[in-house]
Amino acid sequence: METVAQKTIINEIAERFAEPAKTRFKFYHLAFLIYMDHILELVISKYMLFRVKFEEKKNSLTQMKKSQINLDLLSKEKIQESLVLVKAKARHSFVNLQSMHEHCRSHYETPELFCEPYIHNGFRPINQPYSYYAKSLFTKHNETINAWSHYLGAVYTLYLAFTMDFSDPYSWPMLTCLITSTIMFISSATAHLMHQKSHLCHMTCFLCDFGGISFNGFGAAFMQTFMSGPIWYYKALEPYLLPIIGLQSALCCLLNSLAQTKYKRPYPPIKRFLQFAPCGALWIFTILPLFINYLMNEPDGFQISYGYHFCHIFTFLAGAAFFALDFPQRYFPGRLDFFGQGHNIFHVCVFFVVYFQFKACYTDFVTNRDLIAQTRQEPNVYICFLSLSVLISYYFYMIRSFYKMIKHNFDQEGNLKITKEIKSK
Repeated sequence: METVAQKTIINEIAERFAEPAKTRFKFYHLAFLIYMDHILELVISKYMLFRVKFEEKKNSLTQMKKSQINLDLLSKEKIQESLVLVKAKARHSFVNLQSMHEHCRSHYETPELFCEPYIHNGFRPINQPYSYYAKSLFTKHNETINAWSHYLGAVYTLYLAFTMDFSDPYSWPMLTCLITSTIMFISSATAHLMHQKSHLCHMTCFLCDFGGISFNGFGAAFMQTFMSGPIWYYKALEPYLLPIIGLQSALCCLLNSLAQTKYKRPYPPIKRFLQFAPCGALWIFTILPLFINYLMNEPDGFQISYGYHFCHIFTFLAGAAFFALDFPQRYFPGRLDFFGQGHNIFHVCVFFVVYFQFKACYTDFVTNRDLIAQTRQEPNVYICFLSLSVLISYYFYMIRSFYKMIKHNFDQEGNLKITKEIKSK
C-alpha cells in the first residue's frame, strides 16, 4: 500500500517530468545552486571553527611562552641568588680557614725579623718554651702548612728508603738522594716550626735549613748525573763529579748563611741573589745531562724518561717563581696568611720536585740498568756515604762558625740587644 506522502512525491516527480525540458533545467540549476550554497556555508563554518581553535592554540602558546619566560626569569633570579649565597658561604669558609689560633699575633705586635712581606697575622709569641712551638704543629698559624708539607715529605722519603730494594750497588745513588732529601725536609720543617722562639733561634734554625737544602742539592746532582747522564759525559766527569758537586753544595751553604746573617729586614735584592744564584747553578748542573741527551738524540742507546724529568723541571721553576715573587700574597696582603701564600706553594713544589726527580731517575735506572753497569764504576761506601759524612761535618762546622760570629749580638734570651726596648713594649 502506498502512503499519502509517497503518492505526493510520485505525483510531484511525474509533474516535473511532464513539464517542458527548459523548466526542468531551471529547476536543476536552482537545486545545484542551493546545494553549492550549502556546501560553501559548511566550508565557511569549518574554516571559522578552525580559525577559532587556531587562535585559541596560538593564545595558549603565547601564554605558555610568557609563563616560560617568567619561569626562566625566576630561575635565573634563583640561580643568581644561589650563586651569591654560595659565594658568600665560600668567602665565609675561606675567611674561617685563614683565621688563626687565638694566641697568634699580628705583624704589628711581632719583631721585624719574624715578619714576612704581605703576611699580616698568625705570628706566634716569642720567648716561649720549646714545647710551646713543638705543640704549635697542631694549631693554626702562618707556619703550619710549611711545617706539615715537609714533615710529610720526610715521611714519604723515609718510606721509600725502607721499602725499596737497594741491594744492587748501582741503585745506591738513589738511596743517597733519599737520605739527603729526608734531612732537607726535616731541617726545613723544624726550622719553620721552631724559629720564632727568639732572634738567635731564628738565625740558627734557618742556617740549618740552608744546610739541608745544600745537602739535598748534592744528593740530587749525584743521582741525576749517575742515572741519566750520557755515557761519554759521565766518563769525562766521573773522576771529578763528587768534588764538583760537593764544592757547589758547600758554596750554596756558605752564601746562603752569609746572606742570612749579613742582611737585615727589609732585605735588599742582593740577599735573594746570594740565595738563588748558587742553588740555581747547582740545579742547572744537575739537569744538564738531560739537555745533552735530548739535543744529541740519546746517544749510545741511553733512554731517558723525559715526561717525569719535564715535571721535575716545571715544578722547580714554578716553586722558585712563587717564592721569589711573593705571589699570590703580594696581591692579597693579609688574606693568605694561613694557607695559599707563595712559601706554602714553594714547599709543596719542593716535595713534587723530589718526587718527580726520583721517579724519573728510577725509571731511567730500570730502563738502562745493564748499560749503566757496563759504563759506570760500581758505587761503593766511600762514593755514596763517606762523602755524605764529610759534607755533614762541613755543614756543622759552617753553622757553628756563623753561630759564634753572630751570638754576641744577642742577649741571654736570644733576642737582639738593639730591639730589647721594642720587645719590652
